Amino acid sequence: MANEENLKKGKATQFRSGEEAARNGEKGGKASVASRRRKKSMQQKMKLLLALKPGKEQLAMLNSLGVSDDDADNEMMMLVAMLQAAIEDRDTKAFDRIMDIIGKSVQREELALKKKALAKQEKPNEGKTGDLINGLLEQDHTEDNE
Repeated sequence: MANEENLKKGKATQFRSGEEAARNGEKGGKASVASRRRKKSMQQKMKLLLALKPGKEQLAMLNSLGVSDDDADNEMMMLVAMLQAAIEDRDTKAFDRIMDIIGKSVQREELALKKKALAKQEKPNEGKTGDLINGLLEQDHTEDNE
């Protein structure tokens, strides 16, 4: 059971005074700003790390693949690792990610094929609605003349 000494007497504990609610809201806002700054800082740090040049052994490996020293950075190392995972380990997630990076994801390819198929299909009422109306009008006209 709750400790009776800790409870406030005479008013509900979940409701705060306007001043107390404002103070708590201010604390939450400051914490949110700090969190966003920290996340932004982490993003900037990751970009910095990816832009750094690799070590001698890694640079030699990239050069053996035909990557110039100007293009050799940690980001290129990650891309090579992803390519190796797709080829050597037969990692389908790595393959899907590579295809997505180059703009040829499976979903995009399927969507493009569906769009082509729809474009080739004849629309059911294309040009036929007018023929149907004219046919009905002619039928009415011939029935009136009889």
